[in-house]
Amino acid sequence: MQHARKGRYSRVPEPEPVVPTVFNVHEQDSLQKAREHLSAYGYVVFGNVLSPEEIEVAQSLYWDYMEGLGMLQSIQSINSSFYHLFVHRNWYQEK
Repeated sequence: MQHARKGRYSRVPEPEPVVPTVFNVHEQDSLQKAREHLSAYGYVVFGNVLSPEEIEVAQSLYWDYMEGLGMLQSIQSINSSFYHLFVHRNWYQEK
């Protein structure tokens, strides 16, 4: 497959972001669907596993650890949207 050329270099389009299907561990029907998804795709994502308070503690511990390694500034400067996604958004929580 050929890509349209712009200028001297060809450009490969950026891939669309993948938003995983999130299953609820507290619902029997959702667990069955999760098993089917695991068989079909080889992975499964569960939401609502931790309380909001547990998530906050886990995030704080993670970033404290990364800061202790001297990685926090590197992560922020590499991709501030990545940092923003994980610190300020809870995309992984089931809606």
